[in-house]
Amino acid sequence: MALYLKLSDTARDIRLSVRSRGLSLTTPFRRQLVRILTSALGRFARRIRAIHLWLEDVNGPRGGVDVRCRIDIYCQPRGRISVSALAADEYAATAQAAGRAREQVDRGIKRARSRRHRLARA
Repeated sequence: MALYLKLSDTARDIRLSVRSRGLSLTTPFRRQLVRILTSALGRFARRIRAIHLWLEDVNGPRGGVDVRCRIDIYCQPRGRISVSALAADEYAATAQAAGRAREQVDRGIKRARSRRHRLARA
């Protein structure tokens, strides 16, 4: 399933690709997915080109903590950030992975900014 997100009012649309194995992606989940990603990554909308999200039921019908969510974020000018989370259901796994993605994107931006400042001082 391919969607286009509008993470902020000033940003362009971002391609969101969602794939799943062993899970059905319901309409309420898709709506919640858009809310989760917008909340977590909205402030970085100008730097994000595309988001690929994979959901997988690891244990099948056996139950337990078995839903894995992996998010790949393609940033500008180049670079890919990949995070994953494991939880009991797809909502929790997506929220955890989105939180980790937010931290990683923020860390990458701060690292690039400090590198620019060091080069400017030299």
